[in-house]
Amino acid sequence: PQYGELHLVDTRGTTIACSSPGAAENFSKIKHFKDALTGRTFASGEYTPGSSPERPGMAYACPVFGELGEVAGVLMSTVLLESYGRQFDLRRLPRNSFVGACDRNGAFLLRYPAEGKDLLGAPVGETMLSALRSAPEGALTQPDGNGGQHVVAFRQVRLEDAQAPYMYVFAGIPHQAALEQAQEGMLRSAAVLIFSLVLALAVAWRMGGRTVAR
Repeated sequence: PQYGELHLVDTRGTTIACSSPGAAENFSKIKHFKDALTGRTFASGEYTPGSSPERPGMAYACPVFGELGEVAGVLMSTVLLESYGRQFDLRRLPRNSFVGACDRNGAFLLRYPAEGKDLLGAPVGETMLSALRSAPEGALTQPDGNGGQHVVAFRQVRLEDAQAPYMYVFAGIPHQAALEQAQEGMLRSAAVLIFSLVLALAVAWRMGGRTVAR
């Protein structure tokens, strides 16, 4: 996986060290810092205006333990999602199809291709978010903003099976193309795409957690 900046922060959220030069930041109010600190375990983040990277990504945090088992600090970084979006170029799906991801609150983390729009942090919409929260995976029909519709297949992503989803990934296919080119086959292709994206992200999270933990 590709990573953004790596921050080592103390238990008050103050940056001790950073992988690139810059002003010191305080993360005390950031979700994944607080979750890692209080839960003493690997934690996922959410889109935070002003604190999230300008590039599409999902933040994470991992506690650092001292000699007596106490939490001495937290390591924080971001798994960049751009490379997963570019994998979409290799898929044989109709023109104007897309892949995307949003956080647990429905804020866009990735929309590929972007079509010239800066959607990072923008809401996916109440109808879409309600569908994403309704089941571990599924499909719905959504307006595409140009007078047409997309058939959108989605899947929830969790750190652990028993935990609530921290991210949703989805793929959209123009509705007319799905009808013209055998809808069942198109949805199967979308399902394969989503599964591949989720698997890649899951591996990235596990690798990231183990790497940071070391």
